Amino acid sequence: HWRAFNGPDSINAARAAWLCSRAHAVVGDGTAALRTAERCQALTEAAGDEAADFDHFYAAEAIARALACLGRGPEELLAARGRASKLLGNVTDPEDHKMAESDLLSGPWFRTMFFEL
Repeated sequence: HWRAFNGPDSINAARAAWLCSRAHAVVGDGTAALRTAERCQALTEAAGDEAADFDHFYAAEAIARALACLGRGPEELLAARGRASKLLGNVTDPEDHKMAESDLLSGPWFRTMFFEL
């Protein structure tokens, strides 16, 4: 839908990739979750000024969640979660910040002890 209006490389394509990554993670498909999270991150970076502060957060959150779904090691997961947490601090709109924080705290984090807050 968004491609028809904004093109395949718009920030809306990045947001769609985030949504797909989250859906893959929820059903436990870590490989697909990581693939679409990496696409989300690449599209977000390519969007430049079109990307909002929360777009950068969500791209990092998708990577962290996908890595957790894959059962990656604690060092990699903590680094990915740390990057997402740092970018959460850059989300300036109070409502956006509240929603992003809630998403970061929500599951699934696949029983990784460092994500159980």
